[in-house]
Amino acid sequence: MALYSIFTARKFSQPIKDDLGDKSIFMFNALSEEEKQRVLEKLEANRMLNEQQ
Repeated sequence: MALYSIFTARKFSQPIKDDLGDKSIFMFNALSEEEKQRVLEKLEANRMLNEQQ
């Protein structure tokens, strides 16, 4: 219960920009299948570039 209280307290003080990841899945699900595929391809390309560095 103590950990839950700490998590809750930190969540309320968290800046909005740091909380956007929580909402991104809803934005992704609202995309068409073609747009989803493009986003996934772009993310995969970025991941591969980061692994090479």
